[in-house]
Amino acid sequence: MKDPMVCTNCGHVGSPKEEIPGSIWITLILLCFFILPGIIYEIWRNSGTKKVCKLCGNANLVPIDSPNAIKMLESQGKTPASVRASLPKQQESTLKKGVKKLYGILVAKE
Repeated sequence: MKDPMVCTNCGHVGSPKEEIPGSIWITLILLCFFILPGIIYEIWRNSGTKKVCKLCGNANLVPIDSPNAIKMLESQGKTPASVRASLPKQQESTLKKGVKKLYGILVAKE
């Protein structure tokens, strides 16, 4: 896991998800009928992304090594090291798996 965070609302420990404001449908409508406003709207949407908790959607996240997170974990009888050890390892991306598989097929044919 790349950047484990602790949610100050629900106590969830894990990687956050990114939330993009606005609607993709509005973007598509604006791009179809009014190109310049559609581009401006999409730039605004992407500039306002924020990381939120996967469970509760709260944006109040702190890094697992921060003093606030350590206090929260200690109140639950945990330490940052024990929590990191219990987190699942980061999975290899599907693209990397596909490239490795394709490379294996190409190498096998030679």
